Amino acid sequence: MTKSRARIAGPVTTVAGALALAATSAFFIVIGLDEAARWAGPLGVLIGVAALALAGYSAVLTRRSVPAAGTGDPPTADGTTHSGDGTVTNTISGGTFLGGGPIQGRDITIAPSAGRHKGGEGTPGRGEPA
Repeated sequence: MTKSRARIAGPVTTVAGALALAATSAFFIVIGLDEAARWAGPLGVLIGVAALALAGYSAVLTRRSVPAAGTGDPPTADGTTHSGDGTVTNTISGGTFLGGGPIQGRDITIAPSAGRHKGGEGTPGRGEPA
């Protein structure tokens, strides 16, 4: 779908949904509460099936538009990759790493160990029992 068609599709869909809701509400008011209760069950089933089909269709479109992982350019001699959108270079130099090499990642939370705790009196890491 082109951008101009997508810009039109959103408002048109919103207006069509609002009109359908208004028409259904008016219909339920006209036929009365008892008859509306009889219509609501089958109508809800139809809307649920349509929503499920739309969700499946949306999932298929999403899978088609996302490129598969690992399809980017291979790393160059200096270890960087470039796919035309930018580059990423990770470099670690110097320093002393306790317990192995450095850990790289996103949103990593490490609880302080007893040997590294910087707390006050009576806290682990200060020689006093907890």
